[in-house]
Amino acid sequence: NAEFMEEDKAYNLVVSTPGAREVLTREREFEAFKGFPITVTFKELWKGKDAISGTLYERDTEILQVNVKGRIVKVPQANVAEVRLVQDQTQAP
Repeated sequence: NAEFMEEDKAYNLVVSTPGAREVLTREREFEAFKGFPITVTFKELWKGKDAISGTLYERDTEILQVNVKGRIVKVPQANVAEVRLVQDQTQAP
């Protein structure tokens, strides 16, 4: 029922979704976000680092591949604590 709306006035309907989860956990999320910026946090130091940032390249049961400045870095899945999407800081919330 639209009785509360004024007849000669324009209205905009904004429909949104909750958006992507920041932490990727499901296989379909890893497929959908290939090429997106991510940060990978490690369970234990790996090559002297506790995390790396780059773009998601590929993932399988054993290896997570991240493009870091044009170089594909292969991280053992066993040492991955978390894969988090990097939020675009240029867009308003």
